[in-house]
Amino acid sequence: MAPAQDFRDQLVRYCFAEAPDPGLLADLGKDAEAWQLYRRMIRNRIFRFIAGALPRYRRAVGGERFDGDLARWLESGGSAERQMFLLPLAHARWLLAHGPPEEPAWAGDLLRLEAARIEVRNADDVEPGPLRPFDFQLPLAVCEPIRCLQPAWDVTRKEPHRLPSLRVLIVWRGPKRTARTAWAEPWVGEWLCDERAASWPSHDLIRNIWQARGVVPTTERIEHAASVLGPLVEAGAVASPAAAKSR
Repeated sequence: MAPAQDFRDQLVRYCFAEAPDPGLLADLGKDAEAWQLYRRMIRNRIFRFIAGALPRYRRAVGGERFDGDLARWLESGGSAERQMFLLPLAHARWLLAHGPPEEPAWAGDLLRLEAARIEVRNADDVEPGPLRPFDFQLPLAVCEPIRCLQPAWDVTRKEPHRLPSLRVLIVWRGPKRTARTAWAEPWVGEWLCDERAASWPSHDLIRNIWQARGVVPTTERIEHAASVLGPLVEAGAVASPAAAKSR
């Protein structure tokens, strides 16, 4: 019998290979029918679980293409991720790294959205320290996972359509680990994801980003940011550090 690690490696290769080498069955050292049944059970569970986690993307590209890509991912080794609920995210990242299908044109944007939703729901908790209510005159404290996407298509709708202008789609974790979304001007996403946001007063950093982007400062733009932040503030996803002082 092979050492434990070798046995596990052989079992993974047998279960993940699209057309496994018959020699692997002999190496596993048990009844062939039992291992074939085990392989079908493992693959069916993974296929159903990942398809259920990426439902809109699977419908968009079609079951045959989706299942074929999933089989190729498993053939390549799949993921070393031991937590089952993170396998869809690992597969989505593999798909994006290898290029999603060109049709439909919005497939890549949709996959990024579904992956971001999985990511924010399952990311580790943020530990921002003592907090106070959000204040534009203070730095930003991000209290829940946030991801900023720049899709060319509005894939939040049942029937996606191309966006008329550049927008950022903010994906964040709301109450009970739900994934929420909000549209914003690009500079809002840059501000939320900027490393300086934790130390710069938000008002100053926003003006710095405006200057770098050539954005004309207006009261309307601040009001836009406030409207985008409203649901995040209300849910406690963003705040300001308690120790920060207004300038």
